[in-house]
Amino acid sequence: MGLQRKSFDAGLTALNERLLNMGTAVEEALDKALQAFVDHNNDLAKEVIDQDGAINDTEDTIDELVIQLIAHQQPVAKDLRRIVTALKMNANLERMGDLACNIAKTSIRMKLEPELEVIQQIQEIAAIVKTMIHDIIQAYINEDVDAAKAIALKDDTVDRLYKEFLNNLFAHIRQNPDEVETLTQLAFLGRHFERLGDYVTNIAEYVVYMVDAKRSDLN
Repeated sequence: MGLQRKSFDAGLTALNERLLNMGTAVEEALDKALQAFVDHNNDLAKEVIDQDGAINDTEDTIDELVIQLIAHQQPVAKDLRRIVTALKMNANLERMGDLACNIAKTSIRMKLEPELEVIQQIQEIAAIVKTMIHDIIQAYINEDVDAAKAIALKDDTVDRLYKEFLNNLFAHIRQNPDEVETLTQLAFLGRHFERLGDYVTNIAEYVVYMVDAKRSDLN
């Protein structure tokens, strides 16, 4: 193995480690944001908001590492697709971090504590999305196309649960018009979790591209 190849592989390993760390940070932010909503814990929500800057800084660090790899190694074919996929994954993870921050902000804005059924619906959606995030990072590291496609399919379940959640919410608004402000915030909250599934699907499409050199629409 030549020195240039060793250097590229070392850079790719460093890149993957940073992406794993970023994914972990996003998962932790989502866990805290969800817990802040369930417990109506504004202090925990503010902690999520304060930590968003660290995720943004990690995105910048990864972007710089990608630029260095391209400039110094001039990758082609699959190596280039790896770099492009890492760049896209980085951007989508950062957007997930922003959504965790938005979930925390929405939790703070809520004036009334939602009913248990609504909380449970949000938790059900969140549980699927968090698993998708964790699994898609592993699919990227393992270059597992089948896993990426299977993960993307779970977004259909997220979309279905989100529609059920909205139907329940609109019915509640009709029966409790005085709670419209809180219920509107809940609608935003559900939308944020639904969008997380879309971002995971974006990453899944790039994992397929990385391995097979094929553009796929998995959404």
